[in-house]
Amino acid sequence: MDVVEYAYRELEKSIQKATIKSKGFSAVDRKLNNTTEVKDKCAERLASIMSRLRGSTRALKGTVKGRFGQKLTYVLKKESALLSDF
Repeated sequence: MDVVEYAYRELEKSIQKATIKSKGFSAVDRKLNNTTEVKDKCAERLASIMSRLRGSTRALKGTVKGRFGQKLTYVLKKESALLSDF
């Protein structure tokens, strides 16, 4: 009887270990999927923002003249570069 009980306990331990490993793998996979999804969404939104910023820069460059216009376009280009590095 002892041998059967020992084998049963070992089988239960093996099943518990396998269950814990599968939950760990599932959590890692879920995290990887979420990270990829967030990066993709960020890239889409960033592209949209960059497009709008470039359009605004072009429009303001033609409309606003003088030093203020030059400073404004410089700042917008700098922000655009900062976003592209993001």
